[in-house]
Amino acid sequence: EELRVLEQAVVFANELASNVVWSQLARRYALPAAGCVLLAEKDEEKEEGMAFLKEITETVLRLRTQTGRNKLLAELMRDIAWTRESLPLEMMAAFRQSEYDAHDPDTYDLMYALKAGTSSTKDVLESTFAHLTDVSKRHSKNQKMAFYSRWLYAICAPYSKDAAPQFFPNREAWLTYRTSDPELQKVFGQIGNVKGSVLPEIQYGRDRRFPQRPAQIVYRHAGPLSHMKSAGALALAMHDVNNNFNNVQHSWLGAWDLAGALFTAGGVFVYLPTFKYCISLGFKKWCAVGLPLKLRNAADGKEYLSASSLDAVAEPFFMHNFSISLESWQAVEVQLVLPCCMPPELGGGVGLEATGMTDLLPAALKRGTFFTREALQKFTRVQGCTPTQGSGKNHGVVKVDLAVALVKHLFPDAPDAEATRMVNACMGRRKEISPELLQILANLDPENESDGLYKK
Repeated sequence: EELRVLEQAVVFANELASNVVWSQLARRYALPAAGCVLLAEKDEEKEEGMAFLKEITETVLRLRTQTGRNKLLAELMRDIAWTRESLPLEMMAAFRQSEYDAHDPDTYDLMYALKAGTSSTKDVLESTFAHLTDVSKRHSKNQKMAFYSRWLYAICAPYSKDAAPQFFPNREAWLTYRTSDPELQKVFGQIGNVKGSVLPEIQYGRDRRFPQRPAQIVYRHAGPLSHMKSAGALALAMHDVNNNFNNVQHSWLGAWDLAGALFTAGGVFVYLPTFKYCISLGFKKWCAVGLPLKLRNAADGKEYLSASSLDAVAEPFFMHNFSISLESWQAVEVQLVLPCCMPPELGGGVGLEATGMTDLLPAALKRGTFFTREALQKFTRVQGCTPTQGSGKNHGVVKVDLAVALVKHLFPDAPDAEATRMVNACMGRRKEISPELLQILANLDPENESDGLYKK
């Protein structure tokens, strides 16, 4: 019971740390917030911050020249997002004009005017609403009314009724007007009939209200999720800039959900080139962030992992994966240890006992990770277990066939219950279905048996 409660606490702490870290990264890896370091009092902090801003600027400018190579680079640039705003572009131009001088007075004045002053919620909100009011007033001076707005104004405005003495038609005059013309009488008889009314035709691409067809509209994240994705995109670009962004178009990152699924939040991994251990704080489309872990050996020869002090973590540790081979990463199998069970020579506290290492893909399947059809297709192709026939129409291979083939290939000796659990996780079936419900569905009549609701 204590171990179960501790596991829940660790999961909650990991989620909390993930949200905090990613929200802070959105400020460090985006302009204009990243330029606040130039307002620091110490010269060392200014120079170090300007070196980081130079790296950001040169990476973004180089990526901009490469966006025509393929769609992935254009998508990477689009996810960075803040490059479409005028203020970050002005800041990057100021950095280059000053030759990245951390003590340039013009750059300092720009950041001071932008960030200095009170930071209370009241003043920030008042300034924001004052700006919005000013913008709305400026835009409403020379705007013409649309046709629907004119019609609404003509109906609702009291001027037409109260401004001047007028003679209004009575009921008999209205009836005379309606019956004077048969065509007009026919039109009045069809008022309110949707099928009989002539509706305006939508001119996609010509009417600014409908610039794109519904199938062409791309829905993207907004708010904090967009900021986190922007930070991850810039971190990947800075990591791969010396390689001319060639890894971005790698197949395992091209379908970015593949690499992200292998770095599930809460999983423990080791970076083999440096044997650096970390726990994943979540994957945001382009890369994951890891919290470094310290490996300590007990007197009995067992290995334990514990979180490093936050003061000792100077830079975020981004986890980039471009393949499922054993070249860079492996997953670490761990077991949560109660504080009372920790070896006394390690100082107590909550720890993770390292029980072994395994490949990324089997570890992700054991954790119960959801994969898309595209991910399963590439995984089965690499593992050499792609099925030739499936359970689909005309023996076509569907997603569940790929999941079953992958699980059977990697875990041939797994019990049926465990294999079913991993397959259901790949398919996104998180909830268990009661046997009684399955028995009821098995006895459906032929008419309802083909219903898509019951098939699901």
